[in-house]
Amino acid sequence: MTKTIARNLAPPDSQPEALRDRVYNLLRKALREGQIRPNQHLGEHSLAKELRVSRTPVREALALLVRDGLLVGTSKGLMLPELSIDDIRQIYEIRKLLEPAGMRQNAQHATKQQIAAMREAVKGQAAAQKSGDVRAFLAANAQFRDAALASIPSPRLRRVIELHEDHVQFMRMATMADSAVRDLVLEGLTGILAAVVAHEADRAAELTLKHLSHGERIINQMYAGIAHTPTLGPLSRDS
Repeated sequence: MTKTIARNLAPPDSQPEALRDRVYNLLRKALREGQIRPNQHLGEHSLAKELRVSRTPVREALALLVRDGLLVGTSKGLMLPELSIDDIRQIYEIRKLLEPAGMRQNAQHATKQQIAAMREAVKGQAAAQKSGDVRAFLAANAQFRDAALASIPSPRLRRVIELHEDHVQFMRMATMADSAVRDLVLEGLTGILAAVVAHEADRAAELTLKHLSHGERIINQMYAGIAHTPTLGPLSRDS
């Protein structure tokens, strides 16, 4: 995981805070793309060694992830939090309030470049689904979320939506190991994109709410098996 992150880390500059932020953003990206796995412990020393930076920016970046609730401390190091079914219910309650509003703004304000980025991400998911490449599907799915968030003009709304999306990333990874779930995700995002392209703001909001409701239902159905699975296995291609 960290070797992949290290390839994306630019050389440090004279601003320690900027390096901390780069490490933070790379770790967030790794989380969204499934490189950080359940029961995997993250150590400050090993991360600093892999990233070839001092321990200070790594320590500060990890502290920010703990603050955001994306990592929790254990006796062996930091790891992804274990969410209860009530945690998931509350997260989706917030997401269903905020994300339709965000996608409504997206349909109203997205630029041609932002729409092109979303379209490219949907194409990437379709190609990954055709080849059965789960990791590529997750990466393209993360690209779609990033492009959609970038189209929301309110930075505060973007921040809150992004944070609550990341909280259920482990569940998203586990459910998307199922090909039928990926089909449903691709269908939902294709419809949302079509509404955004047509600047149909209310339709985009409606489809986003429907998409979230499907996701919540799937996670609730799969929760018992997911929450107590010690190792989910590699996310590469369907068997």
